[in-house]
Amino acid sequence: MKKIGFIGLGNMGTEMAINLSKAGYNVTGYDINQKLIDKLKPFGIKKALDLKIIAEDNDIIITMLPNGKIVEQIYDSIINICNKNTLLVDCSTIDVNTAKSLHEKTSKLNISCLDAPVSGGTIGAKNATLTFMVGGEKDAYENMRPLFEAMGSKSVLCGSAGSGQGIKMCNNLLLAITMRGVSESFNLA
Repeated sequence: MKKIGFIGLGNMGTEMAINLSKAGYNVTGYDINQKLIDKLKPFGIKKALDLKIIAEDNDIIITMLPNGKIVEQIYDSIINICNKNTLLVDCSTIDVNTAKSLHEKTSKLNISCLDAPVSGGTIGAKNATLTFMVGGEKDAYENMRPLFEAMGSKSVLCGSAGSGQGIKMCNNLLLAITMRGVSESFNLA
């Protein structure tokens, strides 16, 4: 059984971690707000008091954080102490350059990494219907695919490092243009 570390248990991360636990994975959570983790105990999610526990004791570490700067800080804190067989998966929506930088840093340490931002929002996270847009190596993607399936309804390997973030940016752009068009149509009507 794969041991999963989950960093970032806000509105999205909480539901994603719960779905992994429901699927039978051994999940340990970390968040700067310790009260969030305490609420997850009934779902079988263990509490890590610091990042060192997450880094040393898990096969896969998933991050779901507010921005690229925080993701980079977390990676810088854990990549030198995590097991070399660990797979790091960032599901946050961040910029492409930071995602590529994280892939480069982990690659130098022979640690696998995926950028895997999601679409579907909190409802998709709760209902395990998220779509994962993934950038990285195919072997790492295949290793992670069962977990994507536990948290979502679709995952797509979009290409090399940063591709997941690039596709997510295009997805967000298309959504914004569509929303603007609908708004202008209502205004015109």
